Amino acid sequence: MRRGGRLFIILGVGLALVAALLVVFSLTKNDNKKTPVATSTPNPTVAVLQAAHDIPANTVIREEDVKVVKVDKNAAANGAATSASQVIGLATNGDVVSGQQILMANLVSPGLTNLLTNGKRAVALPVDRLSALGGLIRSDDYIDIIYSARLNLSEVLPTSPIATELPPQQFSMDQKALELPAPGQSGSVAYPIPGQPGSVFTVTDDGNGSPVTKVLMQDIRVLRVIAGNEAVNDSAFASPTPTPAPANADGTATADQQSKDANAPTPLPSTDMLVLEVDPQQSELIKFLEDNQGKYQVVLRAPNDHATPTTTGMTYDQLMSQYGLPAPKPVEVPSGGQ
Repeated sequence: MRRGGRLFIILGVGLALVAALLVVFSLTKNDNKKTPVATSTPNPTVAVLQAAHDIPANTVIREEDVKVVKVDKNAAANGAATSASQVIGLATNGDVVSGQQILMANLVSPGLTNLLTNGKRAVALPVDRLSALGGLIRSDDYIDIIYSARLNLSEVLPTSPIATELPPQQFSMDQKALELPAPGQSGSVAYPIPGQPGSVFTVTDDGNGSPVTKVLMQDIRVLRVIAGNEAVNDSAFASPTPTPAPANADGTATADQQSKDANAPTPLPSTDMLVLEVDPQQSELIKFLEDNQGKYQVVLRAPNDHATPTTTGMTYDQLMSQYGLPAPKPVEVPSGGQ
């Protein structure tokens, strides 16, 4: 075979191989176009409310007690709260553990018992418009209570009266027990004078006693403010029963009444009662103040001020010695004739 014929055969075989490779590459490319690339679709999520820490039963929920988290839609419980605004101010009717979803069905409107701190008691204190600061005191405010009274002081005589029982149910006094020490002689017992410890005092409201005022209770939390038959809170006032306005024969307001209504200020609620959180000893003190002579005044505190400073109380002696209240001076009568 000639040399040129052999070269032609080799060139033909090479071209056939190239053509075969091109066919294979083209088929592979078309297969890649027809086969879609697998992609993963994320599961949908929803926002739910979870407990930020363990919440005991009968606890009023605060903002720091809960948190909003994203969970798979299938993992969200039916009736789960989705925002803090839905649950703040409501109370749990059972224990809630940290991370547990907050269910609306497990929350109730709080009563007074849900607001009380362990060891505390709720007690009602009647107040008037002045003592309640014109109705501006609100729930969760803190107050002090000042007590004022008039005291009649008397000394204790150096005697020890002894009653001797005689039949039938008659009594006589031991005269020797009523004898005072002889002039110039001191008794065996030191007796107090008015105002000293051991002297006798009585509280009066007839205006004849010596006035005294003292802060008796400090940093007392207000649980509820009651006006009439309604509880007053920050978002609503309890309106007092209105007095019927003068009206024309057809029932419309008179011109004078319309003018008064247009210029009348919005009335504050007529506060009747403060429900306070106190300890058992303080509850006894409040009951004593209510049942006995004297008056009390409520004093509002700053929201974050819980200090309990010591006070001296106030009498006319303190007014003169500490505050410079001027005392009457003796008047000298001129002597000698003119």
